[in-house]
Amino acid sequence: MKKKCSGFISAQARRPFLLAIFIMVTLGLALALALADSRPVSASGGPAFASKPSASYPYSYLPPSTQRYSSSAAMDLWPSIMRLASEPFSSGHPYPYIAASLSISGSSWCSPASTSFSVSYSASAAADSDLAPALSAPAPSSPYSPEEFVRRRLALMELVASSNLSATANPAASTGSAPGSTATPATVAAPTPATANSLIILFAAPSHTIPAGHFRQDNDFYYFTGCEDADAILVMMPASKDALLFVPEKSAGEKRFEGPNSLDDPTAKDRLQVRSIMPLSSFDEFLARLTSRPQPVLYLRLSPADTVSDARYESALFQARRARNPYNAELSLDQFRADRLRRLYPSARFEDVTPLIDSLRMIKSPEEIAVLRRNGQISAEAVKRAMLATRPAAYEYELEAAAMEVLLRNGCRGPAFAPIVGSGPNTCIMHYERNNRQMQAGELVLMDFGGDLNYLTMDITRTWPVSGKFTAEQKKIYRTVLEVQKACIEAFKPGVTSKDVNDYVVRRLKEKGLDPMGLRGSLGHLVGMCVHDVQTSPGPLVLKEGMVMAIEPALYFPDKNLGIRIEDTVLITKDGCEVLTAGVPKEIEEIESLLKRGT
Repeated sequence: MKKKCSGFISAQARRPFLLAIFIMVTLGLALALALADSRPVSASGGPAFASKPSASYPYSYLPPSTQRYSSSAAMDLWPSIMRLASEPFSSGHPYPYIAASLSISGSSWCSPASTSFSVSYSASAAADSDLAPALSAPAPSSPYSPEEFVRRRLALMELVASSNLSATANPAASTGSAPGSTATPATVAAPTPATANSLIILFAAPSHTIPAGHFRQDNDFYYFTGCEDADAILVMMPASKDALLFVPEKSAGEKRFEGPNSLDDPTAKDRLQVRSIMPLSSFDEFLARLTSRPQPVLYLRLSPADTVSDARYESALFQARRARNPYNAELSLDQFRADRLRRLYPSARFEDVTPLIDSLRMIKSPEEIAVLRRNGQISAEAVKRAMLATRPAAYEYELEAAAMEVLLRNGCRGPAFAPIVGSGPNTCIMHYERNNRQMQAGELVLMDFGGDLNYLTMDITRTWPVSGKFTAEQKKIYRTVLEVQKACIEAFKPGVTSKDVNDYVVRRLKEKGLDPMGLRGSLGHLVGMCVHDVQTSPGPLVLKEGMVMAIEPALYFPDKNLGIRIEDTVLITKDGCEVLTAGVPKEIEEIESLLKRGT
């Protein structure tokens, strides 16, 4: 009894207790070092800053709310910590076992559903091997040649060298620049030709902006580089036609945790076809030298960045919506970068290169068309799988799961946008995304879906009966929507405008004696690196060979819980258009026949 009460901790347990305290202190120190290392810094040789240059990840072009906490210090200390923690203990000390037990039980606690979760799968859908033989060939890891990216860069530099750009900071936010507007921006500076000291600067996506998914490079940056390094900077020099890549240096711990980047790859320079790959820490010094020359001009993306699901004008609208709440109003990443460059280099003139980039991205190259064709096949197969998984009492997310498997098995990064699977009343919600309703017999289900393959997206929508058979009323409405879509496809060719398409649709419906029910034709939207792709101007679009468009007529009757939309993605060819998503049925008889196979 006296021995038990002689101290709070027994002599036998004192060593592991002290060791535990040491490990906690060490981890706290590592975290403090990581936080201290995360401050924004600038490179030496550039304009003077209060902070010290960092050897790894100088996030000086990220706003404070998006800066990443560098874990390099913690990464470098971790091996030592683990060696200390794994030293042998005497048989009388159970603490290693207790720690392991806590780790295991903690993992189980974080996922309580893991022990009771069950999976069901449609055997008929999985066994139907004759659905898409075209998908048997594996997709290449990189379908784009280095020459493709060189061609794109040269094309942009030629446009910059030969064009006069306005000094409007953000055309998307200027008066008269909203989608559909034909007005001229209110403030436009006098056009000025590119000089010998012009530079085009494009920023890569930050590594930490996609918390729950694979890293996806900024569309514009990838379009001109094929490089998937986060936080990099591309500089193009129109006078010499050269391209330079600035890539963050990584510490040993970061390389172990994330892997190396192009700065560590001796083949990257030849693979990316750039003149040089340099540390990002030298970027400010490089730019300070270039901007010290007479009449420097920096061409930046001053318009909003596009995301995988939104075009630039949509991003601008969402930014404006967010700004309505004063607590949400903050600069976009592109605005922050541009403002910082303006402060650092006041002698430079800044121009928006976005319209020129968009003019190039609108027309697809043969390599892009090959990827789009394959993506159309994959996305069509995915929707067919969802159709085969349809049955009364199933949940909308079961259809999404069936389609997602096809995308991932065939090399897609994932969906191009949040999948829309709406049944019954949800068919009338154009951007319904919850996908958690239980489908009922007699209803329709609408699925809007598409894959993201090699930085090119796809968009396809089909509507079908949950029970496998259309009712008479559903057939009547479906035929009208389908005939409108067919008429649009017939009308699509180079030189056509939305007015031309609408006139043709009205004439075709009248010839067939169909009631349009208020539905008319339209051009839909461009498809490319994002599913609502960019275009050069907000005004009327004239179709050109090489464009890719989505055609999506629809009719909605909320009072009847009935909505029908049919969408295909098409490639504008020399004489008409090619339907890239033709692999999934849309005729009533074909749909009912396919659904019968899944029962």
